[in-house]
Amino acid sequence: SVSLIEDFSVEMDGHLHPYLQYFESALYIDIADNTGRLPGFGAAHSFRIWLPVMSGVELGDIACDGSFIEPIPERRTLLVLGDSIAQGYVATTPAHAWPARLGKLLDADAVNQGIGAQVFQPSTIPHLGEAPLAVVVSYGENYRYETLPLGRIEADVRAYLAELASVFDDVPVFA
Repeated sequence: SVSLIEDFSVEMDGHLHPYLQYFESALYIDIADNTGRLPGFGAAHSFRIWLPVMSGVELGDIACDGSFIEPIPERRTLLVLGDSIAQGYVATTPAHAWPARLGKLLDADAVNQGIGAQVFQPSTIPHLGEAPLAVVVSYGENYRYETLPLGRIEADVRAYLAELASVFDDVPVFA
């Protein structure tokens, strides 16, 4: 069984940060060396919080103890569509899921739309406001549990990829 604490990851300056505590639906990041307390008193640090891959999360307040927070500049988006493997089910932490790693490699924010037990279904393709840098499609494993004829699976894959091409006509798609 996986505990809630294993569903979260925090990176500080690009490295997994060990000072993470979870108390009654609140996430706390403790910076032991008092860095970033007041503007001009210490180096600025960047944090990335990886939210759970298997459960819903609602982001509420962000509070500091005298520190300042600046949003990071917008980056390119990598859209990942897939099943539980893309979702991160086999990763020990969301930061280790392959979509997160690929996004980091491409200097892009990964929008991970992996859904456990998902297969090629055209109705599940998201329509984003802004075109992503690329789309990665990673389905297939769940067909081994189906008793569908090969012709039906092929039709589903073709319909999905056709819909994907119409929604993201100028975007590279990797499957």
